[in-house]
Parts: sequence; structure tokens; C-alpha cells
Amino acid sequence: MCNLPPCPKWDTHTENVQVCDTCNIQLWPYQKLDDLFHGPFLCEKGRRIRELTSVVQKRFKFPENSVELYAEKVNNRGLCAIAQAESFRYKLLGGLAVRRACYGVLRFVMDNGAKGCEVIVNGKLRAQRAKSMKFKDGYMISSGQPVKEYIDAAVRHVLLRQGVLGIKVKIMLDWDPKGKQGPTTPLPDLVTIHLPKEEEHFRPTVLPTEVEIQV
Repeated sequence: MCNLPPCPKWDTHTENVQVCDTCNIQLWPYQKLDDLFHGPFLCEKGRRIRELTSVVQKRFKFPENSVELYAEKVNNRGLCAIAQAESFRYKLLGGLAVRRACYGVLRFVMDNGAKGCEVIVNGKLRAQRAKSMKFKDGYMISSGQPVKEYIDAAVRHVLLRQGVLGIKVKIMLDWDPKGKQGPTTPLPDLVTIHLPKEEEHFRPTVLPTEVEIQV
């Protein structure tokens, strides 16, 4: 992840840019290719994505026409930690109370099918002394290989009048065999209890004692 400077013509910051490769830089904003000229992210005639292309090109000092941007839509915003961290950030910038904004994020995430959610806020919330507040709901793991597959985390910073607040959102996804709403690998401690099979009553075949032979 890299944080790029805000474009003067753009009303949002280019904070959600992922550099996937060092040679062929691929940037993945969150909009589908089918909505290339109709989505809110790309604006009319792809103006915003061209502005972002220009900013990235100047930031990394690439030659002209060497950067291509592809856009992909998030299937479920409630299961995306980056989307929820940005939503929480704009709520705080709008003047909403920290506790109310946190509970709003928790409720929205859990209503969208997450297994657990955790929101941490650090900084000067009300008093002059900085402190940390943690809000949790549901089930959350914190160690082992499943953390890399099941936990989606995002960190953002909010510049307020009293100082800078740090935001961390962690979402634990649920197991999905289809791979649409979560990882396909089940948790190692998952115990599946199968229903007992129906008993089939065995009836032995009875041979006839007397056999009539026709002459």
C-alpha cells in the first residue's frame, strides 16, 4: 500500500492504491470495468481515473502512457475493511461522536454477514490526554495462519482540530465454500457433526421348504 499526495483537482485522496508489482504497476481502485464510464468513481468520460493516472505517473516518475488503471467493484462493502475505515473516517470528519460512529460500523458489518468485527480508535478523543478505545462484536481470531485468510484489516488517520486520531478496523470473514463472501479453507478447529444415517432393517431371504416339480 502507498499513500499518494492528494490531487488538487480531485475531491478525495488517493490513499487506496495498491502497488501489486514492481515492474508492471497495477492499480486497483474499486469499480467494475463494465461501469467504466458510468460509475461514481470514474465520473464522466473517465475524468477521475485519468486524473489519478496522471498523479500516479508523476509520483513514481514513470514515462507518459506507461501506467494503466483497472477498476473493480467491491462485492460487499460491509465485508471490506478499507471501505468501513473510510466511512468511519468521514463520519468523524463530519462531527459525529466517536462512540456512535463505532457502533454504527459494528452494526453494519455484522448485518452484512461478518463473523466478527473490531474497531480501535487512538488519540485525543475528548480530553487532552490521549487514550485508546476498543469496540468488539462477534468472534475474532488473532494468531496463526487463518489470520491471513480470514482477517481483513485497514488503518486510517483522521486530522481533527484537537489532533490526529488513528483508526483500525478488523473484520473476520465467515467460511464460504463458494469463495464469494469469505475464504474457501475452513478453520482448523472447525468441527462438523454429520447427521446419523438412517438404519436399514435387514430382512433375510426365506427359501421355500417344498418345491413342486412338474413332470
